[in-house]
Amino acid sequence: ERLMDDVAEALKQAGVGYSALTAIACGVGPGSFTGIRVGVAAARGFGLALKIPVHGVTSLQSIALQAAAGKPMVVVQDAGRGEFYAQRFDAGAKPLSAPQALTLRLLLQRMPDAPVFACGSGAHALAGRSGVGVSPNPVFASAFSVARAALDPAMCVVPKPLYLRAPDAKPQAGFAIARYNI
Repeated sequence: ERLMDDVAEALKQAGVGYSALTAIACGVGPGSFTGIRVGVAAARGFGLALKIPVHGVTSLQSIALQAAAGKPMVVVQDAGRGEFYAQRFDAGAKPLSAPQALTLRLLLQRMPDAPVFACGSGAHALAGRSGVGVSPNPVFASAFSVARAALDPAMCVVPKPLYLRAPDAKPQAGFAIARYNI
């Protein structure tokens, strides 16, 4: 409900208008299905209307930049229902793997043998594992790190929602309305 008002307010505070924008950066997930869809749709709409490029950035990439560990890291976000979103990054926060949704067992199996720094809301799940340093403070995605990532093509993805698991909402069998060709 507030997205367009928030965008207008941010531009006002920055003292610029829409015509001053040269690109749009947007978070693509993983995260809230509705929030991702709304944010990506708005970003793509602005890009089309203003005829400027739109750069997608994963929430895991954003967290890697926020952590600024300066060493190889794995970003682990608690995805709920016993799962984690995870992705490995090099010391410069460049992706080394694709984002994945994993159970704790699979996450532990796929951890690299080399020492690594873990950050994100699910990093605590790796505490005590040999060779894993865990961030003492939670690290979250931010608008600043999304914008910063958008400056580096190696950190960008296609601006479309990144869903790593099926949605919770499913159509009910037997309640679908038949479609007719007219």
